[in-house]
Amino acid sequence: MYHLTITAIEADDERRRDHAAALAEARQLLRRRGWEADELDSAQLFDLPTGPERSALLRLRADLGLSTLPDAYLSDRVGSLTH
Repeated sequence: MYHLTITAIEADDERRRDHAAALAEARQLLRRRGWEADELDSAQLFDLPTGPERSALLRLRADLGLSTLPDAYLSDRVGSLTH
C-alpha cells in the first residue's frame, strides 16, 4: 500500500513537471508571435495556435484537473479550482 502511494505521488509530480514544461513552451510560442512578457499572464488557451504544443498542453491540463476550455488562462496553476 505504501509503495503504491509513493508511486502515485511520483507520477503526479512528473505530470506537474511536464505541465510546467509545456506551459513554458506555450509562453515561448506566444513570445515568438509578438506577445510581450507582461501580456502573458492574460493569455488564454484560445490564443495558442492549433498544433502539437497546444494539444500536449491541453492533455496535461486535463490530467491535472485544470480547465481545458478555450477561455481558460494559461496562468492557471495546478491546484486551481477552475474546471
